Amino acid sequence: MDRNTANGFTLIELVVVIALVAGLATTAVAGMRGLFQNQAAYSANRLLIASLNLARTHAVANRQVVAVCRSGTGHSCDTEASWDGGWLVFETPANDTRCSDPNGTGFCAEHGGRILQVERHAAAGQLWITHNHNVRHRVRFNALGLSPGYTGRFTVCAADGSSLRGIVIPQTGRIRAARPSEFLDCET
Repeated sequence: MDRNTANGFTLIELVVVIALVAGLATTAVAGMRGLFQNQAAYSANRLLIASLNLARTHAVANRQVVAVCRSGTGHSCDTEASWDGGWLVFETPANDTRCSDPNGTGFCAEHGGRILQVERHAAAGQLWITHNHNVRHRVRFNALGLSPGYTGRFTVCAADGSSLRGIVIPQTGRIRAARPSEFLDCET
């Protein structure tokens, strides 16, 4: 056995291996970030679709008007809030699109309509939900499940301004996922 031969790695080999591992780790982290962001967008989109479907189904089943409005607090409709901050789903027997529940009773103080769902922080600050003019404050479904005057689109946007998911609400009230060509622009 020759004692002058060393078993191990040279410094150059070690540096090359560390550089390769660092490069692979960087690529993996970037890919995972995109995967997590896409999953969060999918979840926010599905939450809004589920709430809109709840409103439509309840309107038809109970033969009354039901509205969905944006709400930053979870206690009232708020035209200054954004859709990604949350929303309320509520009955509106007087066809009134206002609703506030300052005492937490589960009923709208303005008209006594029952609050069916409160969703808060749907996009949790990492995404935002943009909309067109007709659905900027609320969506309303009549007793037939139609959404006259509230046809519109929502798009879930990423922090970099890219459009990730979308929703279309036609006048018939039948909510569906938007095709990429139907996404709204995400202004940063």
